[in-house]
Amino acid sequence: MIYNCSKPMNAISHLVDADYMNKCRAWLASNPDATVEDWYRRFSRVVTFDSSAHNRIVKIGPAADPIYSAIGAKFFFRLAGLSYEELASTLPASERMALLEGCRKLTATPVAERWDCVHTFYEMLRVLIKEHSIDPASFRWLSIDVRSGDLAHEILTGEITGDDGLARMQRTEQLASLKAYKATWLKLRPKLDPIFEAQGIPRPMTFADAYQNGSPALFPAMGKALYDAGLRFDAELSGESRTFDTPPETVKHFIDNCPPFRAVLLALLLSWYNTSLRVGNKSEKLAAGRNDLFMAVYLPLCDIFVTRDSGQEKCLRELRKYLGSPAAEIMSFDEFAGLCA
Repeated sequence: MIYNCSKPMNAISHLVDADYMNKCRAWLASNPDATVEDWYRRFSRVVTFDSSAHNRIVKIGPAADPIYSAIGAKFFFRLAGLSYEELASTLPASERMALLEGCRKLTATPVAERWDCVHTFYEMLRVLIKEHSIDPASFRWLSIDVRSGDLAHEILTGEITGDDGLARMQRTEQLASLKAYKATWLKLRPKLDPIFEAQGIPRPMTFADAYQNGSPALFPAMGKALYDAGLRFDAELSGESRTFDTPPETVKHFIDNCPPFRAVLLALLLSWYNTSLRVGNKSEKLAAGRNDLFMAVYLPLCDIFVTRDSGQEKCLRELRKYLGSPAAEIMSFDEFAGLCA
């Protein structure tokens, strides 16, 4: 992780237009059931890029100018923390700084009204889990601020992104995480053979089958593990070492009332299907890496999600079927470029 999460968006004075913020507060006061997110989406659709889309828009050079212009005029751009972590691990430095400049162009709007930055998936879940644990009954996920002031500050200053040593460290960490994630699911595969044999049933041929048969048991188990881990992580940030054993009904409430959390569970379930269950070329292939799948956490937070990775696009389209509302429309980069023309 290349930046901490201590700086709230509204603490960055040079991002905030006072008149805009006063209008926002007045609108919220007159609409007590609305959230800040409702205010953002009054006039603009929210767009988020996967790192593959960030790479493409920089690579095409001047041909990207109409896209930058359209985003500034027609959309609200939401920069995903997980995408930026991948961009910040790019080597050499010249390419990394070009990607930073691309992010600056995407967020180059007159006031804060047209863009923001949101946390990586693990920090977002920590924040949401913490708020839910305080008072599940009154939890409203869209009212929880999951924006990252530190990332917004970094986009403007490039203080960390320009450090080659940190970029190499970030790249090493990213590659290790990807490798360990895949290895976990591969190791599970042979352990499942006796279970299928004992039950006399075949391995699932499609993700739909895996979802129907696996989600009733796996969602509660994976959900509880993630929920308790989020509480432990939050405690560690305060210097505490604690264990947690959240009641299953509390976890179920969170799964049912927090779409970003459900999206991560779906990503895990798809990894389980594709790496631990799938039967070679005889079954539906839905292959994408750890980060590509965990980008699903942003689908409830935007209206359009743009990617240039065909494998990721296919996987996220499949996950979207089971996510429910809200969930972004998933577009290829070329589709989105055509929309901006």
